[in-house]
Amino acid sequence: MDGIVVVPKLGMGSIPIHLSLWLVPTGVVVMQGDRIAELVIGNVVVDLESPANGVLFQHFVDEDEQVQEGQKLAIVKVAP
Repeated sequence: MDGIVVVPKLGMGSIPIHLSLWLVPTGVVVMQGDRIAELVIGNVVVDLESPANGVLFQHFVDEDEQVQEGQKLAIVKVAP
């Protein structure tokens, strides 16, 4: 089953969340736990990790885009 990268529940209330940086471009092999993106909430930076071993297949949002908790950000295609 493919891994879905989502914005985690951060409990930061109404503070806007932005995807600041993709650390891994699409098409690159990643391992579970690899840092693949950064979120910025106010002055706080949160790393997002790959949920599975595979290839970062698709980004659903661009850098600097505002996102919401629970929103899908990317798919990691799991190697068979």
